Amino acid sequence: MGIKPFKIKELFGNIQQGERLTKADQISGSLNFVMSGTTNTGIVGSIGNAVVRFPKNSITIDIFGNVFYRNDEFGASDDVGVYWNNEDNAMDKHAMLYLAASLRKSLSGRFDYGYKLRASKSHNLTCLLPEKDGKPDTGLMSQIGRAIEKLVITDVVKFNERELAAYRQTIQQA
Repeated sequence: MGIKPFKIKELFGNIQQGERLTKADQISGSLNFVMSGTTNTGIVGSIGNAVVRFPKNSITIDIFGNVFYRNDEFGASDDVGVYWNNEDNAMDKHAMLYLAASLRKSLSGRFDYGYKLRASKSHNLTCLLPEKDGKPDTGLMSQIGRAIEKLVITDVVKFNERELAAYRQTIQQA
């Protein structure tokens, strides 16, 4: 047990580039559509076009190396690679969030307009993950992801309590 680099192609059974759909050609609808960028995790709106529908519990990596976990079905532009596993070998949400964070760290600052990342060129890129018996330790990844989620929720609750207390104090002084 330790930390080991894993190639992207070892982590996902499915790697596919999205398809070309310009903003001008997008029809309003209910399917989230992902393009390159970090604003709103790359979601530019909801479309009604007939595009490939990618499954929830996927990771997207755009041409700049921006990495996001997707928990809902979506469509993607040709500037976005989509990475997922079939249900029989899928990681749970928390392991996928851990994996997305590791990929984000590994790819950060490596791609730009002059050197774009395409899904077809990503297969041998690596990220560091905990390993057990030579494979990613998805149980540990999930456990760490759950622990981080609990810490974040605790911090949000504490923040809200502080804000509410300050609001009440302001109202009483008025």
